[in-house]
Amino acid sequence: MITALTAKSFKELNKILKEILNKEELERFIGEVVKMSKDTFSIHEWEKEKTEELLKYEEYLYGKNEGLKEGKNVGIKEKSIEIAKNMLNKKMDIKIISEMTGLSKEEIENLK
Repeated sequence: MITALTAKSFKELNKILKEILNKEELERFIGEVVKMSKDTFSIHEWEKEKTEELLKYEEYLYGKNEGLKEGKNVGIKEKSIEIAKNMLNKKMDIKIISEMTGLSKEEIENLK
């Protein structure tokens, strides 16, 4: 429904609505739009509601992106730890392990 709210013309709106609404829903929607066009308070409330929906969607996208970043960082850290453990098993120097994995010397020491 958010797509319908961003239509740039009545023709585009009509096309979008026909794809997502059945005939009865479309008629009801058009009736509501006609009523709103006669009532500036309703238009204001509709715009407020539309803005709130868009903000919620933006917050959802932001949260999703932050979650993906966090998950990626955790995965990278886990892989670095796995590599460091393998390098320790090969008796490699801690300084080299630190340089190759990005882990601190203390983090590597704690893996022993």
